[in-house]
Amino acid sequence: MDAKLDQAAALWTTRRIRSYLLLQPICVPRR
Repeated sequence: MDAKLDQAAALWTTRRIRSYLLLQPICVPRR
């Protein structure tokens, strides 16, 4: 296993989760 590849994958996953959490409130209408 490559340490750099693992770190890059972790960073990419964090970015996806962070962007998903940021876009979620916008997609779901609040009452």
